[in-house]
Amino acid sequence: MIRFRKLRVGDLDEVYQDDELRPLITGKPKGRRFAAVVDEEEQILGGVSGYLKDKAAYIQCVILKDMKQKDVYQDGLIRSLIHFLDLDGAEYLFVRREKDEALYRKIGFQPIRAEIRKQSAEIPDALQKGDILWLNLKDFFEESSQQGC
Repeated sequence: MIRFRKLRVGDLDEVYQDDELRPLITGKPKGRRFAAVVDEEEQILGGVSGYLKDKAAYIQCVILKDMKQKDVYQDGLIRSLIHFLDLDGAEYLFVRREKDEALYRKIGFQPIRAEIRKQSAEIPDALQKGDILWLNLKDFFEESSQQGC
């Protein structure tokens, strides 16, 4: 059975010993860490990690092992992360634009507008310089409830 869940302390050894997954836990956060994983029968197939600073969350790393329906797993992983972050009190989620931009846009992420960049002290300098996408978590859940999800 496939599960999307928060990373547990007991998972650290498995993740660290896997060269492909290790970056999930070895990145340098600029705030409180978070991580979520997808597993099947207690074997971790991938994950997403980053950090929380104030009410904003920043994705630093997304890794999924080579598998069929990788996009489906990544979609579920990001949507699960959104739920976990909302429960932790985050209001915004930021991610760098990458090759998976279409997937993030399907979920509801939008390019950040220049005026938001200038107004927001919450966006770190590293993200200010790059192309990023963002998601307002409150809007995400309001839209989901209006669609009957």
